[in-house]
Amino acid sequence: MPNDSHIGRDGAIAGESRNVYEAIFGEMNDAVFLIDVEQPDDDYTFTYRRNNASHQEQSGLSEDELRGQTPQELLGDEQGTVVAESYQECVEKEETIEYEEKLELPGGTSDWQTKLTPITDSGQVTQIVGVARVVFR
Repeated sequence: MPNDSHIGRDGAIAGESRNVYEAIFGEMNDAVFLIDVEQPDDDYTFTYRRNNASHQEQSGLSEDELRGQTPQELLGDEQGTVVAESYQECVEKEETIEYEEKLELPGGTSDWQTKLTPITDSGQVTQIVGVARVVFR
Protein backbone atom coordinates (compact mmCIF):
# COMPACT_ATOMS: atom_id res chain seq x y z
CA MET A 1 0.00 0.00 0.00
CA PRO A 2 1.20 3.52 -0.57
CA ASN A 3 2.00 5.47 2.57
CA ASP A 4 -0.71 7.73 3.91
CA SER A 5 0.80 10.85 2.36
CA HIS A 6 -0.62 9.57 -0.95
CA ILE A 7 -4.16 8.83 0.25
CA GLY A 8 -6.57 11.67 0.98
CA ARG A 9 -9.98 11.60 2.65
CA ASP A 10 -11.63 11.27 -0.76
CA GLY A 11 -9.50 8.22 -1.57
CA ALA A 12 -7.51 10.09 -4.21
CA ILE A 13 -3.97 8.93 -4.74
CA ALA A 14 -1.36 11.23 -6.22
CA GLY A 15 0.23 10.66 -9.63
CA GLU A 16 2.10 7.48 -10.35
CA SER A 17 1.24 6.00 -6.97
CA ARG A 18 -2.39 5.64 -8.09
CA ASN A 19 -1.37 3.25 -10.87
CA VAL A 20 0.69 1.18 -8.44
CA TYR A 21 -2.17 1.16 -5.92
CA GLU A 22 -4.71 0.07 -8.56
CA ALA A 23 -2.42 -2.70 -9.83
CA ILE A 24 -1.83 -4.06 -6.33
CA PHE A 25 -5.49 -3.77 -5.34
CA GLY A 26 -6.77 -5.35 -8.53
CA GLU A 27 -4.26 -8.15 -8.96
CA MET A 28 -3.90 -9.53 -5.43
CA ASN A 29 -5.14 -13.07 -4.94
CA ASP A 30 -6.09 -12.21 -1.37
CA ALA A 31 -9.46 -10.62 -0.73
CA VAL A 32 -8.90 -6.87 -0.21
CA PHE A 33 -11.43 -4.30 0.97
CA LEU A 34 -11.28 -0.63 1.92
CA ILE A 35 -13.32 0.93 4.72
CA ASP A 36 -13.92 4.62 5.44
CA VAL A 37 -13.79 5.57 9.13
CA GLU A 38 -15.72 8.48 10.64
CA GLN A 39 -16.15 9.50 14.26
CA PRO A 40 -18.92 12.12 14.32
CA ASP A 41 -19.64 11.68 18.04
CA ASP A 42 -18.41 9.21 20.62
CA ASP A 43 -18.97 6.30 18.25
CA TYR A 44 -17.30 5.20 15.03
CA THR A 45 -19.02 4.76 11.69
CA PHE A 46 -17.45 2.27 9.30
CA THR A 47 -18.51 2.35 5.65
CA TYR A 48 -17.24 0.04 2.93
CA ARG A 49 -15.67 1.91 0.01
CA ARG A 50 -14.59 -0.90 -2.33
CA ASN A 51 -13.38 -4.47 -2.67
CA ASN A 52 -11.17 -6.22 -5.20
CA ALA A 53 -12.15 -9.00 -7.61
CA SER A 54 -10.83 -11.71 -5.29
CA HIS A 55 -12.97 -10.43 -2.41
CA GLN A 56 -15.98 -10.22 -4.71
CA GLU A 57 -15.50 -13.81 -5.86
CA GLN A 58 -14.85 -15.27 -2.39
CA SER A 59 -17.51 -13.29 -0.51
CA GLY A 60 -20.18 -13.22 -3.20
CA LEU A 61 -20.46 -9.43 -2.72
CA SER A 62 -20.05 -7.15 -5.73
CA GLU A 63 -18.44 -3.75 -5.31
CA ASP A 64 -21.82 -2.12 -5.95
CA GLU A 65 -23.46 -4.21 -3.20
CA LEU A 66 -20.67 -3.41 -0.75
CA ARG A 67 -20.03 0.29 -1.47
CA GLY A 68 -21.57 2.72 1.01
CA GLN A 69 -22.80 0.02 3.40
CA THR A 70 -21.99 -0.26 7.09
CA PRO A 71 -21.11 -3.71 8.47
CA GLN A 72 -24.58 -3.94 10.06
CA GLU A 73 -26.32 -2.99 6.81
CA LEU A 74 -24.26 -5.48 4.82
CA LEU A 75 -24.06 -8.40 7.26
CA GLY A 76 -27.05 -7.93 9.57
CA ASP A 77 -27.03 -6.52 13.10
CA GLU A 78 -25.45 -9.44 14.96
CA GLN A 79 -22.65 -10.35 12.55
CA GLY A 80 -22.12 -6.70 11.53
CA THR A 81 -21.65 -5.59 15.13
CA VAL A 82 -18.99 -8.26 15.73
CA VAL A 83 -17.15 -7.22 12.55
CA ALA A 84 -17.38 -3.52 13.48
CA GLU A 85 -15.83 -4.29 16.89
CA SER A 86 -12.71 -5.56 15.11
CA TYR A 87 -12.61 -2.42 12.98
CA GLN A 88 -12.90 -0.30 16.14
CA GLU A 89 -10.04 -2.23 17.77
CA CYS A 90 -7.84 -1.49 14.74
CA VAL A 91 -8.70 2.22 14.89
CA GLU A 92 -8.18 2.55 18.65
CA LYS A 93 -4.84 0.69 18.63
CA GLU A 94 -3.73 2.59 15.50
CA GLU A 95 -1.87 -0.52 14.37
CA THR A 96 -2.37 -3.59 12.22
CA ILE A 97 -4.37 -6.36 13.86
CA GLU A 98 -4.86 -9.93 12.68
CA TYR A 99 -7.55 -12.42 13.67
CA GLU A 100 -9.74 -15.29 12.46
CA GLU A 101 -13.48 -14.98 12.00
CA LYS A 102 -16.37 -17.06 10.70
CA LEU A 103 -18.61 -15.13 8.32
CA GLU A 104 -21.89 -16.01 6.66
CA LEU A 105 -21.76 -14.25 3.29
CA PRO A 106 -23.63 -14.64 0.00
CA GLY A 107 -20.68 -16.77 -1.21
CA GLY A 108 -21.18 -19.17 1.72
CA THR A 109 -20.06 -19.60 5.31
CA SER A 110 -16.28 -19.55 5.67
CA ASP A 111 -13.53 -19.08 8.21
CA TRP A 112 -11.36 -16.12 7.26
CA GLN A 113 -7.93 -15.01 8.42
CA THR A 114 -8.21 -11.22 8.35
CA LYS A 115 -5.61 -8.47 8.70
CA LEU A 116 -6.71 -4.86 9.19
CA THR A 117 -4.32 -1.94 8.70
CA PRO A 118 -5.25 1.64 9.65
CA ILE A 119 -4.58 4.49 7.21
CA THR A 120 -4.03 7.87 8.83
CA ASP A 121 -4.47 11.42 7.62
CA SER A 122 -3.32 14.30 9.85
CA GLY A 123 -2.92 11.94 12.80
CA GLN A 124 -6.39 10.38 12.59
CA VAL A 125 -7.40 7.00 11.23
CA THR A 126 -9.60 7.76 8.23
CA GLN A 127 -9.58 4.39 6.47
CA ILE A 128 -8.85 0.73 7.08
CA VAL A 129 -7.40 -1.64 4.51
CA GLY A 130 -8.52 -5.22 5.06
CA VAL A 131 -6.76 -8.23 3.57
CA ALA A 132 -8.36 -11.62 4.12
CA ARG A 133 -7.95 -15.27 3.14
CA VAL A 134 -10.42 -18.10 3.39
CA VAL A 135 -8.84 -20.71 5.67
CA PHE A 136 -11.82 -23.11 5.78
CA ARG A 137 -15.00 -23.27 3.75
